[in-house]
Amino acid sequence: MIGAAAWITWLAIYFIQTPHALPNIYTLGVLVVVVVVKESVFRYVMKVGKRLNSKAVKADAYHHRRSWTVLRLTN
Repeated sequence: MIGAAAWITWLAIYFIQTPHALPNIYTLGVLVVVVVVKESVFRYVMKVGKRLNSKAVKADAYHHRRSWTVLRLTN
């Protein structure tokens, strides 16, 4: 387990130091579409959760919103 952690750490450091090409311009368009779709799904599922008065459905709605906010933090 420690060996695997060391290997992953070494690879991460190596890839951070290696220059990479910038993503294609269409990547931004794809990201915008993903954000719009995920937010739309959040709003729809939240509306259903409120109508049903279901905490589980509301929690699932927040799961949809959380997915794209993670994308925002990782880029």
